[in-house]
Amino acid sequence: MAKKTRPKNSTNSTNADGLKDELGLAVSARRELGEQYDDEVVEALAERIDSLIDKRVQAALGKSRKQSKSDAKTFLAVAMPTMGLGIPLLAIGAGVAGAGGFYAVLAMIFLINAMWFLRSR
Repeated sequence: MAKKTRPKNSTNSTNADGLKDELGLAVSARRELGEQYDDEVVEALAERIDSLIDKRVQAALGKSRKQSKSDAKTFLAVAMPTMGLGIPLLAIGAGVAGAGGFYAVLAMIFLINAMWFLRSR
């Protein structure tokens, strides 16, 4: 029986077929080596599966970290102009039209930010 080998830099360990490939290799190795090496085959398979899971977790964490950094920058890009322009506009609205002007400007600020937030999602 021909021995199946996996290239050292195989990209299959990071895709959905990685686990299937590893299981296939372990079964082939067990058939070739016999029952006396079952423990070693199982241990090697467990290490490869752990490695595969670690790579997937790290990839997922990397994506979520990038997303959270992007969200923080976006928040600052919206929050600073809102505060910088909103406070004086609220004061002007309150001074010119009283409480009605204050609430009208506050509603407009809220609507602009809500539309921007919904558009960015």
